[in-house]
Amino acid sequence: MIVLNKIKRFVLGTLDSEKNNIIAEQFEEKEFAEPLTPLNVYETRKAEIENSSKQIEGIFYILDGRIIPDYYSECLKGDVDNPLRKEMYHLKFYPNYMRRKYTDLYGGADSIPRGRVNYNNILIDLCYINDTEIKETLIKLYRLPENAAVSTSSSYRCFKCRFVKA
Repeated sequence: MIVLNKIKRFVLGTLDSEKNNIIAEQFEEKEFAEPLTPLNVYETRKAEIENSSKQIEGIFYILDGRIIPDYYSECLKGDVDNPLRKEMYHLKFYPNYMRRKYTDLYGGADSIPRGRVNYNNILIDLCYINDTEIKETLIKLYRLPENAAVSTSSSYRCFKCRFVKA
């Protein structure tokens, strides 16, 4: 039974991967029929965020053990009037930035480990839930208290973790 479940997860993950590739391509074609935003525009808030001492919240991706914040939709905590906070451009960040900057990526945003920092909580993919180095880096990068809660959510699971119970 265990072997059958592993085969099922592998096949479903492969099918999901192919399905997400098609969806991502359709999304890109439909959503970005207008000229693509230059890659450096997605990093414009990076300096603003780095120069502030306020806590940050937003989505991040983990690629080869490296944290890649979604600089375009990240917000300084308490920055409630910022239009980026309301529009949360992260739906465009992955296909328009990540897939163009890291050309070896395939599939949609759920094809690689990712997470979100919200208040004093870190939601992270199961692949990294016990990784203390990643946790410490996120705490420092997002200016969180040392006792920030770390948990997982079904919204932030890559293909490998999608069918694993937390």
